[in-house]
Amino acid sequence: MLCFKLRRLPSIGSSYSGASKNWAIDSLLHQSRRWIANSGGRRWTSEEYAAVRNLRSEGKTAKEIAPLLGRSIASIWQCSTCRASRRRLWSEEDLRKLHALVAQAMSTEAIADALGRSEQSIARAIHKYRVAAPEAQDSHRLFVRPRAKRKPWSQYELRKLRELLRTGTSVEEVAEALSRSVMSVVGRSRTDSGQNAVRFGLEEDQKLLEMRAAGMKWKQIHNRMPHRTMPALIQRYARLMAGTEALRDGERWSREDLEEVRRLKAEGLPRREIALRLKRSRQAISRVCDQYWKQKQ
Repeated sequence: MLCFKLRRLPSIGSSYSGASKNWAIDSLLHQSRRWIANSGGRRWTSEEYAAVRNLRSEGKTAKEIAPLLGRSIASIWQCSTCRASRRRLWSEEDLRKLHALVAQAMSTEAIADALGRSEQSIARAIHKYRVAAPEAQDSHRLFVRPRAKRKPWSQYELRKLRELLRTGTSVEEVAEALSRSVMSVVGRSRTDSGQNAVRFGLEEDQKLLEMRAAGMKWKQIHNRMPHRTMPALIQRYARLMAGTEALRDGERWSREDLEEVRRLKAEGLPRREIALRLKRSRQAISRVCDQYWKQKQ
């Protein structure tokens, strides 16, 4: 607003008379005083926050509220749109209302309007207080385990973890067998193997395909498989549907498998066809073929 008023001032060296220039400057100062009124550097109190929320709920504008509280219009606008909701603490009653609204599958925008908060505040509260829909409670309980105390991994647990993951056991089953959370299993497997991600198992692939065939949305699938990020689920499904990655059981390459790859490659079959026949990913076939040609050279 202030920049807009500045653009309306006559330029230096214009043909305006002194009276016209004085009128323009007085008008600008009047507008600036109206928008940037002196608040004395006072901090906002909880009573003022409550007063702004009540007046805004009655339909009053920031211009009407500013003289009532002795604040500038800009500060009233900023308080009502950002700071008011950001500084409000979540009470037990607020959390009960939030749980009830999330259970009704309402959007974040609708919940923000109902509770008088910003959408960012609602999203942070859902993540911080682990608010989930009823159908996702079981998966979130397995995923989070908020009361589970951290305990060091024993050598027996590490050996068991490697054996289960090597045989293609899903991460949920590994967590249940070791009495650990899913995130603990995923984090430990990454640290132990040095890999950036845990491979999808056969059971996870089948579960993903079944949920998509049932028409479930990606957010619902993510609630059922919370240890996987939504982009990872979408990318895995796209690869499965495109045929670039077949369902895998997580077993290592045997000597017979390697000989079969070399034989099919010698027959001139493309790598995608070899991957479909052996139920492996095209990337895995490419790695085997590249390693084979390096050895021949």
